[in-house]
Amino acid sequence: MKRRCSNAARGSPLIVLFNLGRGASGLAPVVMTWIGAQRAPGTAIAVLSILYILILVALLTLIPEQRGVPVAG
Repeated sequence: MKRRCSNAARGSPLIVLFNLGRGASGLAPVVMTWIGAQRAPGTAIAVLSILYILILVALLTLIPEQRGVPVAG
């Protein structure tokens, strides 16, 4: 992520992604409790497992490798 930005704006994407992760982590217990109350608790665990797998697949396939690419800026 750092290699895709100029030196002046290098920290901005990292801060945005970090804060998005914190927000999702803060909402996760509320959402999982709500799903568990509406359905069986096993459904909430299954939804969380599927989300983890989707995030892992996105991480491995959508973020390009930056090793060997010159730093912008």
